[in-house]
Amino acid sequence: MVKLNASLAEERMKETFENWITADSITEIAEMGFNSIRVPVGYWNLIEDPYERYAPRDYRVSLQYIDWLFDSAAENGLSVLLDLHGAPGSQNGIDHSGCAMSPEWTNERNVNLTLDAIKAMAIRYGSRSNLLGIELLNEPSESIERTDHDLLLKFYSESYGIIRQYSDTALVVFNELYEEFYSAWKDSLVEPDYYNVVVDWHLYNWQEPYTSETADEHIRDAENWASLIDSYSADHPIIIGEWTMSTGTVVQAGQPFVDACLKSFAHSFGWYAWNWKVERTTGFDEWDVQYQNQLPGGISIV
Repeated sequence: MVKLNASLAEERMKETFENWITADSITEIAEMGFNSIRVPVGYWNLIEDPYERYAPRDYRVSLQYIDWLFDSAAENGLSVLLDLHGAPGSQNGIDHSGCAMSPEWTNERNVNLTLDAIKAMAIRYGSRSNLLGIELLNEPSESIERTDHDLLLKFYSESYGIIRQYSDTALVVFNELYEEFYSAWKDSLVEPDYYNVVVDWHLYNWQEPYTSETADEHIRDAENWASLIDSYSADHPIIIGEWTMSTGTVVQAGQPFVDACLKSFAHSFGWYAWNWKVERTTGFDEWDVQYQNQLPGGISIV
């Protein structure tokens, strides 16, 4: 949209910032019983974007809203996990990284820009009493994991060093999306050289090859996550940074599936549901925590 109509993109983003998440939203999250929020941000929200690809163009506008979010969260007893969801050049080529494009994160310029974004978060929010941690990179692609693991590890190590300059206590979180690579991190980023390092898993059951499963199969998958978490927790504490109440387009397993998820996630360091709020009428009711909370007989997540 920025390329098509930059002024309209700015206008739409301003409206979203002002109305999508409000003070009432933060209060409702706390009243439901949550104690932390994971906040996805793009690098363009933190530093100047040399590619001029996103809105708002002026990153200082975004910082004002992130500041507000920290203040509002603190007033409601909520901690904040800052999650770098969109990196320069895109770390996975998917729209939720900022733009659907051929991923170019691994080039030197983009990695250095990402380190700049990490530093910007650490400088501005490292002393915040309700900063839980900083997540370094959301869902790096399978190809990066497979062919550029050393680059990813170097980036994580350098990011850790940057964050520790500004916070002795913040969690430093790295994300492993692919189960086949869980074991690749066994001897990396561990004590005594690194501390308060946590791995983030995203456990979903809506996509292939799970979509066509029966409700009972979905529930069994969720139950099996407990032993999976146990088997890797000795390497790093594990948070479930994303999961959803949805089990896809064939069958919704509903409350029994959610109950099984929560029982398994009790074996982890903690969890965040994706997502608090979804545009109504889009057909994603089971992804919408707020809607389910307000819906009579809706799915209970806490």
